[in-house]
Amino acid sequence: MLALKLALIAASVLGASFASRRWGHAAGDQVLIAVAERLDLMRRRHEMVARLGGDEFVVIGDPVASPADAERMADRFSASFTQPFMVDGYRWS
Repeated sequence: MLALKLALIAASVLGASFASRRWGHAAGDQVLIAVAERLDLMRRRHEMVARLGGDEFVVIGDPVASPADAERMADRFSASFTQPFMVDGYRWS
């Protein structure tokens, strides 16, 4: 039996809920789209990004040899969110 260890990142986008409550669902949707685009830009060829529903996303990575490999993947995605998002003229961070 072949056993693979995959890296998995789960994330919840709190800003989308805030935008939806404050400015309506269209604003929340724009935040979610911006997040999805950023995640897609950061993924490598064999990584998969998916929206689970609501404001939840998951990234499934390549097979990893150690927890340190998974941590490096998580650091790479986390670093991509240090830059703010611009959505409809508003800065989101």
